[in-house]
Order: sequence, then structure tokens, then C-alpha cells
Amino acid sequence: MSGRVYLDTTVLADALLKVSSGPGKDALRAISGSTEVILCQYAIKEFRSGAFSHFVWTYNKAVECSDWATFFAACARMAQTPRKNHTSTALEALSGASTAGKELNLESVRATLRLIILKAWRGRRKLATSIVGILDCYLEESELVQLNDKFELGRLACDAGKPCAAAAQLLVSGDAARLLSIVESQADKRENTTRSKALQEILKNRRPNAHQCRALGDAAIVSYAPSDATILTTNSKDLEPLARGLGKKCARPNSLVEEKEAGTGRE
Repeated sequence: MSGRVYLDTTVLADALLKVSSGPGKDALRAISGSTEVILCQYAIKEFRSGAFSHFVWTYNKAVECSDWATFFAACARMAQTPRKNHTSTALEALSGASTAGKELNLESVRATLRLIILKAWRGRRKLATSIVGILDCYLEESELVQLNDKFELGRLACDAGKPCAAAAQLLVSGDAARLLSIVESQADKRENTTRSKALQEILKNRRPNAHQCRALGDAAIVSYAPSDATILTTNSKDLEPLARGLGKKCARPNSLVEEKEAGTGRE
């Protein structure tokens, strides 16, 4: 199907958290059909503080709540905060935890979500044949901590006392300057404004703060990608212009699957 592929955070999340859904199946098929699968630690960092943390939040709320009314009230409150993405991911988590033809109850949701979370964290590196872009400033817990039946994610940000590894990668490679002009030409979105400021800080040899490090996002992901690997992503709208600016290419997992099936049909 493909030689070398490099996983964006979106595909990592789909493959680990949505194994029974269409996006999850597409991700796993594209990964299994590739001869080499590359993952950078920045994607693991994004995964842990993003979609994975939302699944953990959903599970912890299911542990705290004694009935559905209390659970959905908590989701409604979260939807009114800046962390409203937790709510949409909570619904995805519930969908993944449901069993067709059976009544959905909190006990079964807790059990299924706990298994999804544990398998996802333990399998995050097993999807890849190699890990690149090791972040010396970031502590990646080997195992999840549980306290009173709930998961503790621990520290999500990097160690502010150490040099920013992502900033060093973007500066030494020259990608910070190349990507800055592309980011500034993109649509006026908050994330692009913050990303632009983070890249400017890097070019001034200043360490980005925790918020700016998170804002680097797609820029860091694209910079760590090997030039001869196809970046697998479901966020091609935002990622592709950055990748193209660095002479790299992107593809959606389902497009690689369809390409393989079409090629098999011609043989």
C-alpha cells in the first residue's frame, strides 16, 4: 500500500481510541498496510493532552456519577466552558463504549472505557516501527496512575526548566522561518495567531511558554516528519499547506486504503 508513513496526532487518536468506528478502522488498515510506520513524541504529547485526556475525563465522570442525569448535567456544564471539546469527545467515547442491541448503563460504560483507555496508552508506541523527535523536556509516563478508581494524567506540560526540544527542531532545521510565512498567510484563526507568535519567539531564540508550545501543533508535527514519508492525517486542510511548504506530502488514511484496493484490482 505504502512504504513509509508518519502518523499525525489525529490518526494516532483514531487508531487507539476509535478502533470500532470507520475512522479507526481506516487508520488501522492504512497503518497495517505500510512497511514502516513513524511516530514523533510530540504527537504522543498532543494525544495525551487532547483526545486521550477527554476520554479519561469521560471515564472519571462516569465513576463519579451515580446516574445518567448527573453525568449529562456534568457534560452540559463542561460545554459552557473553554474546555467544551471534552463534551463532544465524551459523546464519541459513549458511542465507542456502547454495545449494539444492549442497554447502555454506567457500569458497562465504565468497564469499556477503562479498557479502551488502558489499551490506548499501553499501545501508543506499538503502532509505530520507529519513534523520532524525542522530547527531553517532556515526561511521558510509562503507565497510568489510578486513584480511587479514577485515572490521574499527571503533568501534561513540559519541564519549563529545560530547553524546548520542539523549538530546537524548528530552529535548527530552518522550518520555523519557512512555516511562519505560511501560517501568517492562512485564514485568521486564533490558533494561527498563537502559532505565529510561538514561531516568532523561536526565531528570536526565546523559549516558548507552555501555551505557545501547544500552539506549535501542526508546525511541530510537520517539521518532525521525514521528507520521504507520507504524513497520514485526517486534518489535511490545516496540515497540507504546511507540509507542502516543506516539500512533504500528506494523505488521508482512507485514500491510502482506496489506492491499495484500486491497485489490487488492476493486477
